[in-house]
Amino acid sequence: MKKSKVLIIGAGLQARSIAYDILKRHKNNNISELTLVDISHQVLSDTQEFLKDIDSTVKLNTYLTDGNPESLTEFFKLSDIVVGCSSYKHNEVLTKYSIKNGCHFVDLGGNNTVVAKQKSLSEKAKENNVSIIPDCGLAPGMVNILGSHYAKNNPKSLNVYVGGIPQEPKNTLGYELVFSVTGLVNEYIEDCYIKNGGKVQMTESLTGHQTIQPFGKYSKLEAFRTSGGISQMTEYLGNVDNMEYKTIRYSGHRDKILLMKELNLFSPENRDKTEQSLESLLAPMGEDVVLARIEETTQDDKVILHDLVIEPRFGLSAMQVATGFSAASIVEMLAKEEITARGTLSQEVDIPQEDYIQQLSDRDIEFT
Repeated sequence: MKKSKVLIIGAGLQARSIAYDILKRHKNNNISELTLVDISHQVLSDTQEFLKDIDSTVKLNTYLTDGNPESLTEFFKLSDIVVGCSSYKHNEVLTKYSIKNGCHFVDLGGNNTVVAKQKSLSEKAKENNVSIIPDCGLAPGMVNILGSHYAKNNPKSLNVYVGGIPQEPKNTLGYELVFSVTGLVNEYIEDCYIKNGGKVQMTESLTGHQTIQPFGKYSKLEAFRTSGGISQMTEYLGNVDNMEYKTIRYSGHRDKILLMKELNLFSPENRDKTEQSLESLLAPMGEDVVLARIEETTQDDKVILHDLVIEPRFGLSAMQVATGFSAASIVEMLAKEEITARGTLSQEVDIPQEDYIQQLSDRDIEFT
């Protein structure tokens, strides 16, 4: 089996964790070369510094780019797998370039509109023997595959809860940024899909507020609906009649965000200023934790909780581990030809679940 060459577009925090995983797992992943490109010299330099002491047979390259996809053409031609780690806004054009150059494409997703555009390119990808796999992070991503795994039990309902929160909250919102502030605001203001009585419905974010049981020492938690967390999962799991996704925060967070929304602080004319203020207020001050729960309600109304708690490791934040290692697992499965479907794939249908769960287990990531 020919070894794969991987190209990562963007060299920020999630790219750093994916690169770390690829370099560390060089004996297992069938990857020979890894190239990171970014528009920021500082970002590239910081990531290269973080990775420099890893003993690996995978060759590491870093290049500065001007951000124009045309300038990346030669990199695409020399690659087998491309990973999109820049803004989700770039994923459609990166998908097109990957198809054109015969590269598999993996991204971290999180935007339903972009994923729909990628799905429209499925036939072209099949013609070029390419797999396009959006939504390969934590949510959407990991929880979709695990949710599909538990859906085999034909539950009455399947609800997903995920949150990346500070271990010790230090501000009024009880939250610190673990990904882009723009992505965070999108989750709060865009509509989301739920499934009720077998019908997929659109509803507003910030609804469905509830308190939830603790995750061990992490308590005083709430959950509420947000956009994009399970992407198209409500459509793909036809045997589950009731389904929704909610974000986990410390109690009181939702009401403060709802007030901001009601004050029009997220309106087009105010959003940029609001995001700047949030970015300053929510700058990370300590270690984070990722909490995930898949709540399965059986046909006889028994509730089964499948929980996951991830804390920082290897100099990576909990969110980097959860998101980056999930994406790296998909990359490794492509490199080892364990994913054979072509076109724009769905996490729920096209990713071999047992192989993926084993990939997570190899990285000490397991739901209880």
